[in-house]
Amino acid sequence: MNAGAAVEPKPITLGIADVAELPAYQVREDGTDPRKVREYAEAMAQGVTFPPIVVTALGGAYVLLSGAHRLAAVRKNGGHEIKAHCVEGLSHADAVRLALASNMTHGLGLSKKDLRRCLLMFVDANAHRKGQGRVMSSRELAAGPLAGRVSYRTVLNWLEQDRPKVHAEMTSGEPGGDQAAPFDPAADANRAAVERAQTALRELRAAVPHLSDRRTRTALARELQATLAAIRKGPAGTLPDAQWMQDTGHA
Repeated sequence: MNAGAAVEPKPITLGIADVAELPAYQVREDGTDPRKVREYAEAMAQGVTFPPIVVTALGGAYVLLSGAHRLAAVRKNGGHEIKAHCVEGLSHADAVRLALASNMTHGLGLSKKDLRRCLLMFVDANAHRKGQGRVMSSRELAAGPLAGRVSYRTVLNWLEQDRPKVHAEMTSGEPGGDQAAPFDPAADANRAAVERAQTALRELRAAVPHLSDRRTRTALARELQATLAAIRKGPAGTLPDAQWMQDTGHA
């Protein structure tokens, strides 16, 4: 599914605790602005109605795509529920596209740091892939997901500094431009899998201090042990376990 296509959101009411705020979908580098949260909270207390937040159902959770300040304001006021529009059936890349699109047109303006983060979120999700071995150009990235907020030269500079492989891929096409170049599907799939795994690990580490129930921790530890065994084994044709242990410093 393409998030740019018309997708009918489903109006729902969610418990505040049921909304997951995952870093992979949050566009603001420094998180929420306390002054804006306070402003929203005061307005809500006076009866001002705000638009619903935007969420998507991923992995059995309602993941926030737009509305972090509104959610924080309801929490600040002691509220327990919030109105939401849920867009279902999105892939990770489509969810990132929708998160960027929603935040480009609503709420608090985005800083240069935020826009840079948005660009990296977009390419890390492989949302810049156009299929058949081609990627979006810097001009398309500037005009599309970044809504013309920065120039294509800025896009190229950011990618050169932060994602040199993407920059090289984008600039290795026709001379004088930055047209897309073919890519290795197997290598690309591996890179995307590694990025998803690293994101999941970061989110798990962030959640650890809040795991107060021993049974939950034990169950998670068992799952991690099984996951580590699967990583060691790897898919068919990969290094044997002993070699993997030596290469990764676990021998």
